[in-house]
Amino acid sequence: MAELTATGRPVCIQNYGQNGFVSTQDLIELIRQLQQGNVPSLPVFYSGYNDAFAAFQTGQPDVYYDLDKIAAKLDKKPDGALLKRIFSEIAKRSSVLRF
Repeated sequence: MAELTATGRPVCIQNYGQNGFVSTQDLIELIRQLQQGNVPSLPVFYSGYNDAFAAFQTGQPDVYYDLDKIAAKLDKKPDGALLKRIFSEIAKRSSVLRF
């Protein structure tokens, strides 16, 4: 921070992090901000923990943190198996994940 303020230029730091977000969701939020005209000079991501834990939690990569809980809330069923499969397919096919 001292190096940034030493330039004499104003510095604005905004935290868009959300509890439980995985890196895909971080990227989607950045894209949303860019589409709204909020273009940062230097985006900084502190990601990885939730990605690793979500993979550990579900036994599969590329899923959302607490996917079972999200699916259960949306599906109104305790297991949310259908929505879990749908979310997994969306994540696999999402153009946001391809560069």
